[in-house]
Amino acid sequence: MRNLFAWLVLSFWGLMQVSAQTPQGKDVNLAGNLTDCSRDTLLLFMPDGTSLRPIAHVPMSLVGESHQFNLNLTGVPEGAFFLGDGTQKGTKMLLLGHDPQVLISGSCATLDQSSISGSPTNLLFEQAIAATNQLSGNYNKLINQYRQHQRTGQSTDLLDAQMAQLDSQKLAILQDVRSMSPFVAKAVALRTYLSFQHNGSAYDSEGEFFARRYFHYADLTDPAYNRMPMVMESFRAFASNLPKVGLSHDRQMEILDQYIAQTEVAGPGAHKLALIGAAQGLAGSSEDGYLQIASQYLTLYGASNPSFSAQMQKQAQVFQARALGATAPDLRFPTPAGDTLALSDLRGKYVLVDFWASWCGPCRRENPNVKRVYATYHDQGFEILGVSLDRSKDAWVKAIAKDDLPWHHISDLKQWKSQAAQIYGIHSIPSTVLVDPSGAIVAKGLRGKALEEKLAEIFEQP
Repeated sequence: MRNLFAWLVLSFWGLMQVSAQTPQGKDVNLAGNLTDCSRDTLLLFMPDGTSLRPIAHVPMSLVGESHQFNLNLTGVPEGAFFLGDGTQKGTKMLLLGHDPQVLISGSCATLDQSSISGSPTNLLFEQAIAATNQLSGNYNKLINQYRQHQRTGQSTDLLDAQMAQLDSQKLAILQDVRSMSPFVAKAVALRTYLSFQHNGSAYDSEGEFFARRYFHYADLTDPAYNRMPMVMESFRAFASNLPKVGLSHDRQMEILDQYIAQTEVAGPGAHKLALIGAAQGLAGSSEDGYLQIASQYLTLYGASNPSFSAQMQKQAQVFQARALGATAPDLRFPTPAGDTLALSDLRGKYVLVDFWASWCGPCRRENPNVKRVYATYHDQGFEILGVSLDRSKDAWVKAIAKDDLPWHHISDLKQWKSQAAQIYGIHSIPSTVLVDPSGAIVAKGLRGKALEEKLAEIFEQP
């Protein structure tokens, strides 16, 4: 929580004017009993993208050894609010505009861990989030086991049954919550993603299923999402995984743009949250995607939070230097023989910069495919520069020999501290960058079929 104190105190009537779609607010009694308080006033915040906007002062009185407050609020729109001092531990999220009373008890020093009573909506929300967190953890464990069984040829029957049961539990939670609180159900819907194994028969690939069904149970055009910070979290999670599911960059951005457009229908609050979440998710997985989303955010909302916008612009400048169409940053590092080779030394050819390592299983499994395309197109001007993220020279050299990799290789033997990886923003391997004869970046992340198709576009078939 940063940039919290751009001091602006609004009446709740003023708050309601933020969106013409905001429903009529409700009266709420907000009361609390807190210990370990070093101040006699708390603030009530409304989330505003990456920041919290103060909208009301909450005065406290010292009664014995604790601080108490009792505040009657009128016309509170339903949605997520934050109470506290704006720091991470000293601030508590709560839902207002649903129940007539919300009681808070705990410590000012750790207000984020305080308990809420007297509000069935907040209790249901906390229980639902805890339940969906647990199911998400169980799903991740199951899918990892499923992938392992597929690789080793083991039966997946038992895992299939467990995954089907998990899907049923997810839907049951959503249905139960929907019957008790439609607003909380909208938050749960953002977290309800079912398995491809039991629901993906109509889709050509698991990647396409992930892209099309991630938000299947959430109506992103609903104005309620203007007042729900979980939108940002959900788009961050979706965007961070989208580049990993095997779809082309253009298809990824097409899908993401469609979802973001739905939030624009919901209103500027939801739209801003979606753009920020998507940008943050793409920052570590698709820099070119980040540039596209960041450009949209800065154009539409850049003036609303200058400090955050400046950070986004700074990050965009870093990414722009290695974006599609940019001149590839040069690399100059030692070869296995101890000489020095630079990427620029290979100018005049199409060069696949292949980030890999001897310890990387997926990299080693991809090598036969890379060898095949190298043999096919090398004589037409195709070259490969292997950039190893190894730490041991012996392991690096042995892997080159064992896999019989006939192209150029360089490494500074610093593993994840590799300067080459930092220059190109490499966070996972295998990872590739295709550079044209003029030195411009023309493609990224090419593997398997995608690599073959791209090279077939460039070169003549032998």
